[in-house]
Amino acid sequence: MSEASCREAPARRDLLSRHVTIAKFTGLSDRPCRFRTALCPDRCGHATTTANFTVLRYLQYEKWGEYADEQATEFFFDMRKGQGTRPSTIHQDELVQRINLLQPGDSVQLSWLHEYVHQGGASFPERPVTQLEALPPGQSDAAPDQP
Repeated sequence: MSEASCREAPARRDLLSRHVTIAKFTGLSDRPCRFRTALCPDRCGHATTTANFTVLRYLQYEKWGEYADEQATEFFFDMRKGQGTRPSTIHQDELVQRINLLQPGDSVQLSWLHEYVHQGGASFPERPVTQLEALPPGQSDAAPDQP
């Protein structure tokens, strides 16, 4: 198989865990470049902004395989990079719009997957967000309806 056909092959995704939580939005954080490549700092794309959450409680947790993420107390994701290409994930633009409507301290129902992706001879983890819904004030103590 040629290198070009490896890059064009669809990704194989191994689902390792699924997380459905009630979380509190703690705000955005700037993550600077760590100056680890010759392209740093102005052409590498390493510097970014992350959306940060504290997990208040789990509504659902499923784990497959020994390398799956355990239940988390915190979760963050990159506001600039895509969250994966699964049909069940929220499109990156929509995700950013939802985050921009939140204030630190707001409660949300936050769900994500932990997947191990195999594509083009490389393997790497992804944690795409599958749900991000703001909860009305005071609803973080009550379990919202499941999708």
